[in-house]
Amino acid sequence: MMIMAESHSQLSKNDNIEPIIVHIDASSKQLPKYPVQFTSEDLRKHLEPIIHKMITSEDSYQFQQPVDPVALIIPDYPIIIKHPMDISTTHNKLLRGEYKNPLEFYDDVWLMHTCKIRIVVTTIHLFNS
Repeated sequence: MMIMAESHSQLSKNDNIEPIIVHIDASSKQLPKYPVQFTSEDLRKHLEPIIHKMITSEDSYQFQQPVDPVALIIPDYPIIIKHPMDISTTHNKLLRGEYKNPLEFYDDVWLMHTCKIRIVVTTIHLFNS
């Protein structure tokens, strides 16, 4: 398997320098043998600003805290949403060091959005039935 990476520099449009194309053979010794390790501090440093940006988004109010199906009188919520996720839970997991890499964080953020889509589709289906 070959991977191509293109380098982009801060050159002006008038420079006549071609981008450098690096070929990396995935079967070669060029790639690290072990996956990159992330510390909890590094993850918090880089991911917490993303959480703060999500919180300050005007569309985030419905994702800031876990859904309380009893208070909101939606008893089917746990049936429809098998793995609920919200910003505060994501933030707490980050602060407790539960994420081992950025992809685990991404999975939880993605889960929040898929939960919203599932709720919208289910609501449309219920109202159309």
